[in-house]
Amino acid sequence: HNFLKYVLEEHADAVSKNFPYFLERCIITVVNATIRLIEFSKPTVHEAHLSQWSSPRMKSSSPKSLSGDMNIKDRMNTVWDSLRLMRGLPSDAVCVIADQLGRGVYSLVVVSHTQSISMSQEQWYMIFSILSATTSACLGRPPVWRTVAYLVENDLINDMNFTPCRHLLLRFFQGVF
Repeated sequence: HNFLKYVLEEHADAVSKNFPYFLERCIITVVNATIRLIEFSKPTVHEAHLSQWSSPRMKSSSPKSLSGDMNIKDRMNTVWDSLRLMRGLPSDAVCVIADQLGRGVYSLVVVSHTQSISMSQEQWYMIFSILSATTSACLGRPPVWRTVAYLVENDLINDMNFTPCRHLLLRFFQGVF
């Protein structure tokens, strides 16, 4: 995370000009890692069973989860810290990988929903900000609209995400990409 933070926050412009493919890989790595952290944020069935029925000695000898020693709160904080790295990326870097970035954010929303992870309004603004940047390229638009459709079809539009979703849709209707 620290290396990606160094690249994406402090040197994104220089890396974008000199090593565009490397920057693209960094962005995709952040999105994929974020999805994986969310997938492993819930305890496994084995972990839940052990915590409910086992003695402390048995718990300490249980196999480690894929997420290591981080608790759920720490993992989710890492997820959002990683996504914050996407702010301020050069638009030319986002345009090249808009379809991958859009699909990644779609997967993030789906996994968050299936894992019953709620997001704050600030987090929804971040998600929709990334989706908005993704619409700057034609290839990025279908995954963005798939994400909005998923939210609508699953009745996931709520007080926390209504305003950022509305802003994204208004940008689309006004043709601002």
